Amino acid sequence: MPTHAEYQRANPLRHPDWRWRRARSLVADRRRYHPDRDDGATGIAMKFLRARRRWGSCKLGREMPDVSHAVQLHERGGPSAWVIEARLLARQSIDEIAGVISVSPDIVSIYEQLFFDVTGRLDAKTYIVKQIGLTAAGTYENHHLAAVLKWFGYFGGPIVLDVVAPILLDLAPAVGTEPGFAAKTKLLAALLALPDDANPLRRLELLADLAKTTRVGRAYVESPLAGVSEQLVDRIAKILDDRVVEDAVNTDSHTDDSITEAEIWEAA
Repeated sequence: MPTHAEYQRANPLRHPDWRWRRARSLVADRRRYHPDRDDGATGIAMKFLRARRRWGSCKLGREMPDVSHAVQLHERGGPSAWVIEARLLARQSIDEIAGVISVSPDIVSIYEQLFFDVTGRLDAKTYIVKQIGLTAAGTYENHHLAAVLKWFGYFGGPIVLDVVAPILLDLAPAVGTEPGFAAKTKLLAALLALPDDANPLRRLELLADLAKTTRVGRAYVESPLAGVSEQLVDRIAKILDDRVVEDAVNTDSHTDDSITEAEIWEAA
């Protein structure tokens, strides 16, 4: 009989934090960890949850410092957690991500195993967009900013993320970015964050503003997040540069709906 971990590896609808959910359920039911049923990461999560009931935060931090730090990142949310998830989606290594946010690789590894297990599913675009929640409906501020960062990470890769993350997080912009790039980036973020039922004219207005000065709007048109009908695509085509239109709406010859790092970097 397959273990729970084996089942989840094959589950097309698994949550990225499936191990954390499993551990909480087992602890709540007062069940013990068994290696024939669950993997080691789930066992560590169970140990942490039981210890948190018994110990204060100070002792927990001393006894299980890496797990404690990873759980704090998850529960508090905020830029560090968003960056970890965005860079995992950008296919960066644990060591690379740890260097960006200045924590130990063990903390990032635990975070990934317990809260954002996506590494084996990065080629499953529909799963990533739907199950990970890259549809940032609403406003790109607050928690929706996390979805926008993840969108840039997944569709743009680490090079793009290095440039746009500081802008969206209101940090110092990357060296070498052209004047006005920050405004373009935030404009695209606002476009990505439009709700599905937003006024189509507002969507066209934002796309038109982007098309005037940059090809980065093409990334939105090509991604599964666009969620636009053929009629809306036709209307978008009328306001976009001919070069952009040819690539964005020529679905007969376009077989890959992602955009490469080089293309978005060129747009910048």
